[in-house]
Amino acid sequence: MSALFLRLNSCLFLVACLCGTVLGNERPDPKSYEDVDHRYFLLELFQKYGQDGLIGYEGFEHLLSNLGLGGVGEVNEDHDVDIHKPDEGDFNNKLHDTLGLHNTKHEHMIHERSIDQSDTSNVFADEIIITEHNYGQLPKKEEVRKKLGHRCLSPKQMLVAYGLATDHSTAISPLMFLHICPAMIYQLDSKECTRRPPTVVVSQDDSSFKWLSALISVFLISVAGLVGVAVVPLIHKSMFAHLINFLVALAIGTLTGDAFLHLIPHALKKKEDESETTVVMKSTAVFIATFAFFILEKVIQSTQSIKKRTETLKMERASSEEDYSVVKNSDSCDGLADLDSTKREAVAWMIIMSDGIHNFTDGLSIGAAFGADFVAGIATSVAVFTHELPHELGDFAVLLKSGVSVRRALMYNVLSSVLSILGVLVGVILGDLQQASSWIYACTAGTFIYIALADLIPEMNRQPCSLRSMLLQLTGIFSGGAIMLIISLYEHKLKAFFFQKF
Repeated sequence: MSALFLRLNSCLFLVACLCGTVLGNERPDPKSYEDVDHRYFLLELFQKYGQDGLIGYEGFEHLLSNLGLGGVGEVNEDHDVDIHKPDEGDFNNKLHDTLGLHNTKHEHMIHERSIDQSDTSNVFADEIIITEHNYGQLPKKEEVRKKLGHRCLSPKQMLVAYGLATDHSTAISPLMFLHICPAMIYQLDSKECTRRPPTVVVSQDDSSFKWLSALISVFLISVAGLVGVAVVPLIHKSMFAHLINFLVALAIGTLTGDAFLHLIPHALKKKEDESETTVVMKSTAVFIATFAFFILEKVIQSTQSIKKRTETLKMERASSEEDYSVVKNSDSCDGLADLDSTKREAVAWMIIMSDGIHNFTDGLSIGAAFGADFVAGIATSVAVFTHELPHELGDFAVLLKSGVSVRRALMYNVLSSVLSILGVLVGVILGDLQQASSWIYACTAGTFIYIALADLIPEMNRQPCSLRSMLLQLTGIFSGGAIMLIISLYEHKLKAFFFQKF
């Protein structure tokens, strides 16, 4: 309906302008206005948008908005142009006098009229324009086209082009309004200001949509990791090394890109009620989150070191026992098998624990991002996916080297993936809190920076230094950064793609 109403208004406006701007000596035929005065359309516009026979800046802005011009968007429905008008009083009388519509036979602008050729109050608009306005030499079309370019003129730009004030002292007479008409018709014809009103399909504020999006993202990441892990035994060793090299570099690019190009700018975006101190504290949150992850990894490493020392002490005690030789001769195979089995189990559980903690924080980041903003959730999911895939492949390779079977390694992988779902549940709840969203962005950025710079770059530097390896690494880093840059620059278009139908 709004689109139809806009078209009808545009057509009405076009007719009004054409009726008032007939150029040259071709005077309109009075007989053609026997039923409707040709100035009726202009009167309607001035009654709606003007006061005391003149259109003010607010009225002009409302008119352009109603026509879809000026790039001013839709004016708030509560903001009516009538609030800028004084009491009606003699407004209609002044406007009728200005337009020359007061005669004995005028009745509601739909009347029979006999035009007196000598009556100056009924002089047609084209004659007024010709006699009172000196156009001078017209500018060349190329110069005007170059100056205007392909853009939608704002109300201010249009008024400046006609030498009018652009503040509340603006007073547009009916004559000047007819001069402005061609500019507005030109804008309508060029389609520079025409926009299709989007139809909202689904709101990103819908809580069920947030939950569904976050869970689907985590599920797809987990499945992709499992598929990648399943094909590891089928990949040639040299090919696997190149693949890991590229994926690690890609993860560095996406993680740092998401942190610096998307998450931190969103976190530090200053709101109206925020002070400079709040912005500094959010930067502090990035710092704390970065080193909180460092502390977490140190705790895991310390736990692993304690377990290794415990196993060493057990072996030393066993070797000092008097009957060690008896045990060695009688049950050597079983004893070594038990010790190897214990060591393998310890390594496996350490990998599962560290992987589970990483998965939980990844799920927390994804859930919080989707809870706060859909595009932020997409960007975070891409970043998590790119670093999770090489991480899972690396862990799987370590498990296989430690003697764990492929089947059991896959089972461990599924078990650690469950923690990412738990992280999503907590993250979406936190992301729903509007005040917490910017802080979540800051903390997520900190963890991504640490993972990229402290974990992945050392891993990448362990690769052989060759031209092929360096090219793979640079390609991966810049590809990841480019992905995040595109998401950041076209964030609003991505929202429109997912939530609006054109």
